[in-house]
Parts: sequence; structure tokens; C-alpha cells
Amino acid sequence: MKEFRDRVLLPLAIPLVALAVIAFIVLNLSRVLLALEETSSPEVATVAAVVLASAVLFGCAYFAQAPGDRTTANMGALLMSGVVLIMGGLVGFAAVQEEEHAGEEGPALEPNVTVHAFDIGFTEKEVTAPPGDVVVEYINDGNTAHTFLFEGIAGPKLEVGSNGATDIGQWPGVAAGDYVYFCDIPGHRSAGMEGTLHVVEGAAPAGGEQTGGQEGTPEGGAEGGTAGETGGGEQSPAPEGGGQGGGQN
Repeated sequence: MKEFRDRVLLPLAIPLVALAVIAFIVLNLSRVLLALEETSSPEVATVAAVVLASAVLFGCAYFAQAPGDRTTANMGALLMSGVVLIMGGLVGFAAVQEEEHAGEEGPALEPNVTVHAFDIGFTEKEVTAPPGDVVVEYINDGNTAHTFLFEGIAGPKLEVGSNGATDIGQWPGVAAGDYVYFCDIPGHRSAGMEGTLHVVEGAAPAGGEQTGGQEGTPEGGAEGGTAGETGGGEQSPAPEGGGQGGGQN
């Protein structure tokens, strides 16, 4: 039995245990590093990776040089390192999951510009928005995939599939001026997929301008009617005057 253990079981168990330990270390360290990158910066994560990798290498080298030294202190230190690594991996995993859920549950964007695409062109060749954050809702009414981006404004590139696919994006802090938007799929811009965004100070929705015009029309008509009534009232004494003159004659 001892011979079977030494010649069969141990040669199989050692590499399997080594792989399990490596997978355990890599998994938990990756969680810690991802959490550091999300909460701090890539530079902090890089420094932490170098420090942790050095600690693992020096620890392995220390135990390899003294294979017969199995003191309680050494085994306790190894066990504590494993516990710390497990806790760090769990904390890192929770932090990464929280960041992902926070990104998914962000506030919904309210578009102030809507552009429809078709094959091949834009339904809205000119759109207007006030200065500030420009939020574009991009709707594809065609059968071909299209993109949407601006010249001269830093921001996202919207991409939509076919048959009613939509995308939305925000361009923050846009100053007053004219900006060209287009589809950058090869051949689409030259075929006519280009338009202009007019960012105008105090720009009002089209509905408000129409309402003002409708209010002005009734007022003009009322004034005209009043003027007509006034004119008719001023002319009415004339026949009376004429009748009186005829009576005198």
C-alpha cells in the first residue's frame, strides 16, 4: 500500500494540488486587482500586482529552501496568507459587482435631439438644440446598419442595427455653433448620410414657435375686424348727413 501511494498517488496528487493552488491564487488576486482598478486607477492595480507577485515568489522560494522546516509559525503564516487572500478575493469580487450594477442602474438619458436613419440617408438633415448637454436618440428605419457621430465634438459613436434599432448618447458641454454629424460606415457619408446640428443660444422647441404664430393670427384678425367695424361706424353718419341736406333743399 505504501509503495502504491508513493509511486502512484503522490505523483498524481502533487501536480493536481499544485494546479488547484495556482488557480486559487490567480482567481483571488485577479479579483483584488480588478477591484483596485475600478475604485482607484490602473496604475495602483499595476503596483499592487507587482507587490503581490513578488510576495508569492519570495514565499515559495523561502519554503523551497527549507523543505524540512515545518514549524508551527511557518504553517500558521501560510494559513493566514491563504485566509487573507480569500477575504481579499471576496471583497474584490463584491466591489466589481457593485460597480457593474451601479453602471447598469444609472439615470436614463432624456433626448433633446432625435435623428432617423434610412437606406441611405438621414430624415432630419438639420436639427437644433440649446447649448449644453446634447442627448441624441438615433433610430434606424432602414435595413442596413448605420452609425452616428459628430465632427468637432468629443463623445460616443452611436451604432444601430436594422429595422427600428435605437441607440442613445450624450455629448456634454456643447458650445453654440454648427456641427456636422454623419455615418462613418464606408460609402454612407458620400451617399448622403450627413447633416447639421445647430446649437443656438435660447433655442425654443418648434411647437413653441408655432404656438406664437397662431396666437398672433387671431389678434391680427380681431384688430382687422375692429378696424372694419370702426370704419363702418364712421361712414354711417354720412347717409344721415345726405338725407338732412336733401330735406333742407
